[in-house]
Amino acid sequence: MIIMSKYFLKTLRGMPLHLQGAEGIKFGKTKLDYLCINMPPVCNYRCKKCLTWANEQKLKKFIGIPKLKEIITKGKKMGVKTVGILGEGEPLLFPKIKEIITHIHKLNMIPLIATNGSLLTKEMVDFLYANGVSIALSLDTLDEKEYKEFCRGSADINVIKKI
Repeated sequence: MIIMSKYFLKTLRGMPLHLQGAEGIKFGKTKLDYLCINMPPVCNYRCKKCLTWANEQKLKKFIGIPKLKEIITKGKKMGVKTVGILGEGEPLLFPKIKEIITHIHKLNMIPLIATNGSLLTKEMVDFLYANGVSIALSLDTLDEKEYKEFCRGSADINVIKKI
């Protein structure tokens, strides 16, 4: 048995360990535990760790919002508790991201988003909070010089101030 503080469980809201500890969910008891959406490869950064150079690709083919909502709804019926919105780029650049997040939230599922944080305006943060979104922030260093070098000059360390 794993014992953790409530604070620790809240910081990992939507992740498997949180769901097991805080929600009492036993994985493998449903057809599907977790759904991950890989968003189109579009990004406003040029990070060294990004092997796809996502920012150089254009938004080409995507499954479409109606089909994506259908998949998420089917996932809910199969037992999904968390929908991870990830990708090869920055999910907040996707034009319909709010519609997707709202749909997940309305189904009483936990939206989890991985972001570089550059687009976290007050309005966006308020929206994410209102829709129960857990945020995984990609921040590779707290040193401004290293940060700019790592992101190949495409990023601003001020993302830290937004947190």
